[in-house]
Amino acid sequence: MPSRILAMFFGSITAAMLFLGFRGEDHFASYAVPPGVLLAVILTFSHQVNWWWYRRFPPDIDEGGRRFLERFYRPYLRLEEEARRVFRQKVALFQMALEFREQGIEQRLPEDFKLIVAVSAVVLTYREDHFLLPKFPVIVVYKGPFPSLQYPELFHASELYEEDGVLLFSAQHLMKGFTEPERYYDIALHEWARAFILSYPERPWPEPGEETWYLLERVSGFGKAALQAYVNRPDLELLPVAMVHYVHFSERFGEYLPELKAGIDRCLKMGGFP
Repeated sequence: MPSRILAMFFGSITAAMLFLGFRGEDHFASYAVPPGVLLAVILTFSHQVNWWWYRRFPPDIDEGGRRFLERFYRPYLRLEEEARRVFRQKVALFQMALEFREQGIEQRLPEDFKLIVAVSAVVLTYREDHFLLPKFPVIVVYKGPFPSLQYPELFHASELYEEDGVLLFSAQHLMKGFTEPERYYDIALHEWARAFILSYPERPWPEPGEETWYLLERVSGFGKAALQAYVNRPDLELLPVAMVHYVHFSERFGEYLPELKAGIDRCLKMGGFP
């Protein structure tokens, strides 16, 4: 971390000046004040220092993450080489901005799951000048379906809790929806679509009608009842479902729902992805 390197540098200078001052060379003690002040500022604003640095010198995901995307994520494969690099950098930054918590997982959360969560957000925010969604900084991942305060009697696959800025996922469903979106519903993309809508309520979001469920089934084969049973929430939100189809079934989505596609295009600043 840049802030850690700077803190070590100025901390060393401060310690050296204080040491010389204690050795009897009093004038050196006063030289410890400027680096000491800088050290305090860096420690206090370490997150801002790191973000300033990484925005100017963005990191990339590691080689394993690249291979994972190339193997499993079609939206990424549709990008040109330079766009892929920018996408990976935004994913790396988005992942750094999130706080991950494990529930019911004995070992540390594998990096692939963190990558999936960040990718699923950036595929929506890729064209935004400010591509983070800071209202939702916390990700909780359970081993499997889970109950919660909002749904205490339902073991469900995903959830967004707006009051605390938390997205919750079942790891089993998270991996399946990302690697096989034609067979399993992408819960990560669904909840990030909800987060995106809540982050930009002033945008002219489409308001699809009930008949849209039938057309979405024609696009993907996922019927309304099947999706509700899979996620196991009776209040599964229609517009986020449409946005999942928009990403994973873009051509068929445009054929069956051209007006809805145009409305989502406007709100995501996209003409498809990217």
